[in-house]
Amino acid sequence: MAKKTQNLSQNITAKEISTRTMVIISFLISFLFYGNSISNGFSLDDELVTTTDRGHHENVEKGIKGIKAIFSSNYAKDGKQNYEYRPIVTLSFAIEWSLFGDNPNRVHIAHFINIVLYAFCGILLFQLLNVLFQGKSSYFSALIVVLFLIHPIHSEVVNNLKNRDELLCLLFALISALFSFKWFDTKKIQFIVLAILTFAISMLSKKSSLPFLLMIPMMFYFFRNVSVKQVLSVFGFLALSRVIFALIKKSLLEDEQLRMFSYVENPLFDMGFYARIPMYFYSNLVYIEKLILPYPLSFYYGYNAIPLVGYTDWRFFVSVGIMLVALYFIFIGLKKKSIISFSILFFLMSIGGAANLLSPMVGIIGERFAFIGSIGFCMLVVYLLFHFLKLDIHETKIPSKIYFSLAVVILPSFIFTINRNKDWMSKKSLYVADCNQLVNSAKANSLLGSELQEEAYKIQKESIYKNDEMMDKVDSAILFYDRSLKIFPYYESNLNNRGALYFTFYYDYLESNRSFRVSTERNKTYYEGTLNIGNSYAKLAEGYSNLMFNLPLSNKGKTIQIKKIDSFYRKEKIYRTLAIIRQFEVNASQQLKNGVNTSAVQMLILNATNLEKLDPLLAKLQFSAKITQFLNLALQQNKIPNTQPLNVFRKSCIELMENELNLNDDELKASCEKLKLLYLDSAKIYFDKTYKLKPKMEQYYSSVSQFAMLLADYKLLIKVQNQYLKNFKNKYNTPQFVQLANAYYSLGDMQNAKLYFKKGMKDLMDEKNALSAKTIQTQADKNRILGLENEVIRLKAFVQNLKAARKAN
Repeated sequence: MAKKTQNLSQNITAKEISTRTMVIISFLISFLFYGNSISNGFSLDDELVTTTDRGHHENVEKGIKGIKAIFSSNYAKDGKQNYEYRPIVTLSFAIEWSLFGDNPNRVHIAHFINIVLYAFCGILLFQLLNVLFQGKSSYFSALIVVLFLIHPIHSEVVNNLKNRDELLCLLFALISALFSFKWFDTKKIQFIVLAILTFAISMLSKKSSLPFLLMIPMMFYFFRNVSVKQVLSVFGFLALSRVIFALIKKSLLEDEQLRMFSYVENPLFDMGFYARIPMYFYSNLVYIEKLILPYPLSFYYGYNAIPLVGYTDWRFFVSVGIMLVALYFIFIGLKKKSIISFSILFFLMSIGGAANLLSPMVGIIGERFAFIGSIGFCMLVVYLLFHFLKLDIHETKIPSKIYFSLAVVILPSFIFTINRNKDWMSKKSLYVADCNQLVNSAKANSLLGSELQEEAYKIQKESIYKNDEMMDKVDSAILFYDRSLKIFPYYESNLNNRGALYFTFYYDYLESNRSFRVSTERNKTYYEGTLNIGNSYAKLAEGYSNLMFNLPLSNKGKTIQIKKIDSFYRKEKIYRTLAIIRQFEVNASQQLKNGVNTSAVQMLILNATNLEKLDPLLAKLQFSAKITQFLNLALQQNKIPNTQPLNVFRKSCIELMENELNLNDDELKASCEKLKLLYLDSAKIYFDKTYKLKPKMEQYYSSVSQFAMLLADYKLLIKVQNQYLKNFKNKYNTPQFVQLANAYYSLGDMQNAKLYFKKGMKDLMDEKNALSAKTIQTQADKNRILGLENEVIRLKAFVQNLKAARKAN
């Protein structure tokens, strides 16, 4: 035992700290440090584990009654991927839903629960340390727990609801360790059974606890006088937990895990074991740096935020040097069973799985991956502090220097953690807070771009009066996508999203086409980009179709100067001008469907002004001024206007092309017909590629059907609807049957038109009758029945058209 100081005035006598006292301390620290996170909303990836303001989690909304579905499916699906098997986490959110339902405060309750779980982790850690030291070092144990609870690196785990899996994982792993020692000390079989079951629950929360299979036996070696046989028996019993986990997963899980990892998440996914070795050492060094100085913290450490280190990099040599020192202390302390040796082993074993050697981690490193390993770090720091002050770990007379040392750590940790909690208020607040230190992260810039893009879509849907704000968000999103692409030029989803912004908000189908095509250059199976290439080609074809529609009927023209015409069409962005005119026409149709009134006219004038800003040619043609004059006249006359004024602008495009290229109407029309078909053929090529890549992609069917109808390509419409019926046999398919009937009707095939009309009517009535027969009808069901009744009316009108056509023939 170290020498006690003789100056009793500098000592504070402390009794052994009780579990009850530690419960109070754990809850006090947890809520003091994280209490302000209760007011936070949903943030990064929360939608993967529960219902949020952005989406529904089907299994969570079943509540406790959905336990079978929860244990038979992976914890998350996002439309493209199935994630891992973590039913305990999903169950925790399902219980929340059963208790609180869709309460607007549910998110705040969820944050409260995370803090409670964190406090329990501290309590159970204290109990385990007391067991390890056999109740003789409660003050030493308490300081370890306090350091663990105040460490800012845990802010991600506590603030991010998605990371509840880490909390539950550690919680049940600690319980398993406690039961293991209870079994060893009492020899009662029920305790080892409970240890096995709780460890299985820990793995069903998240597999981060797997290292405990070795670390719990290691605890017996360091803190009990045991034989090798006894250590192996502990390992053998706990290994049954892994078997139980595997059996539950194999017997209950219906979905296969389908998780695709990208280069921007971690380039090591594309590298072999030999290439990953330097990054293993460097990853451990980064974790040590973050544990010693947890500033700044970031929500993501993917590609280029953490540099790739090779065998010749100085950071590799530093990392190896530190690791060798660590191994030296492990080796010299192994036989003596020193706390230093145990602490370092605990850290390396728990962090090892997240250090990119055997299996690369999502994000290269992650603060959440240091959660369990930080226990070893905290134990080592407290032990070294005791050693420096020449105190025994069993000491009960602690110098005031300990309190001073603790205060030096607590105050900055408190301030930083409180402020960091505010960053986690929402996705956007987190991305904005971290973007300055993540300028080299392709993923971080992409996520901020995506968030701004979603906000732009929301404004587009909700308010025409915020057009400038919407376009600012569009431009900012493009800026962050471009930053991300500068870091990693082959980021396919970035390229696709960038293209979607130009497609949707700028009507620039040529620029969007370039982005979409690059998105598929490296990944030929990227079906979203492939579909959008087809969409952009179809829009370019639609522009030529609009030109043709406004040219006189004639079959005399010859196709001439095809390349020259198309070059002018692309250079002057005639397609954009025509698309904007068409968009205004659609908006006007919707606004004026119930008649002309002041509100509708004002909305359309504002819409015309906003659209004019996007196109220099329309500005030159005084689009908004002329539309305003025309609409005010319609308002005075109280008469719904026709589309003639819009055709004036279309004809201005025609005149521009004819004057610049020295063409007449017949020549331009024949050339436009040829170019329309060329672009449409290109679109069909990519539509077919998409179908082969993803035959059950519903967006494919809606996109192709839309363009087939817009371009009056009825054969294409028939093809795509038959593909849909082939792949979605058991769905409500009246819309598909009606579109087939319309297509055959337009082609003059009355027999097939009648056949598919009857199929559509039957499917519609079956759906309506099924809903009407339900014992309990929700408001959604009632709205659906009303919608189906309106469809019946429309179909009856369609049959009248068929009968009239039959008489005419």
